[in-house]
Amino acid sequence: MNSDQMTGIIRAILAAVGGLLVQRGYVDQQTLTTIIGAIMTLAAAAWSVHNNQTGKVIGGPGQPGQ
Repeated sequence: MNSDQMTGIIRAILAAVGGLLVQRGYVDQQTLTTIIGAIMTLAAAAWSVHNNQTGKVIGGPGQPGQ
């Protein structure tokens, strides 16, 4: 699964859960937008760290294991 697919899935889940939270009055739309933005930023950072660590463990170009 590539990063575009992953972010699309995460965004859809967050939108669905967030819509329920707004509907029930737990959070307003502007706050939800901020929260989803923060979560997506953290998810992108985690995905980047994962990809970089995977490259080091397996061995990138010029590294042992390649």
